[in-house]
Amino acid sequence: MPQLLVPAVHLRDLPKDERGAMVPAEAGYDAAGVPNQSKINPIMKLILPAFRACPVCGFAIKAEDSVYRLHDTYSRQATREELRRDQVSELDIFGHRICMLYSAMVCPFWRSSRSKFGKDSAFHGDGKRGPTPSLMGFRDYAVLVDATQPVAGPTAQQFVFVCRQLVEDTVFDDPFEAFADQYDRDRKATGGSLIRGRRRHYAPELGGVKRLQKDLMQVLGSLRTIPPDAIVDLEGREMGLFGSGWL
Repeated sequence: MPQLLVPAVHLRDLPKDERGAMVPAEAGYDAAGVPNQSKINPIMKLILPAFRACPVCGFAIKAEDSVYRLHDTYSRQATREELRRDQVSELDIFGHRICMLYSAMVCPFWRSSRSKFGKDSAFHGDGKRGPTPSLMGFRDYAVLVDATQPVAGPTAQQFVFVCRQLVEDTVFDDPFEAFADQYDRDRKATGGSLIRGRRRHYAPELGGVKRLQKDLMQVLGSLRTIPPDAIVDLEGREMGLFGSGWL
């Protein structure tokens, strides 16, 4: 096991918060440019899938690569139950495997079964990490969009992701014991290969709100001109199904 967790090349220059912690691409920023790492910016749930960008590093995931997300015990059990019904839906954006491995080791929440989300967290369940969290991977995912509902602002819709073909479900307790060696091998193997195209990260030093609005306009324009892969009925609502990376 490596004695020092070295960021992979594509993670080294991620923006930092006031504590020096790396700020993931999915995090929101307030009007003063201060990141809120406890909540996902709802708009990112539309922008990142459109470019098939990773919610940690902000760089695009190759079309041939599977997508990954860490699950607490509650959400893993819910996902496993949905797999039995062949109807898997998620509320989180999927990313690179190596980025999720890194997140598991640097985020305090994943280090102990006693960890718990903050009281203001929008996550479901009892908020605890629990004894059987896991790294879950899928071949691909898509996002459901209701064309009749707003995508931004206080009344914005909740975007739901539909997952396709489970490829990995690795349960862990101690993330360092489970993932450090694999992460170190993957870090050395990938080098700078994951730095592809524009980084979809909207920290003030990377363009901030102005760049975010520009990309959002591009995504909204695409939803008006590109037909969805399918129309899905979700609790009586007709939703457009857009495969990740439609832009």
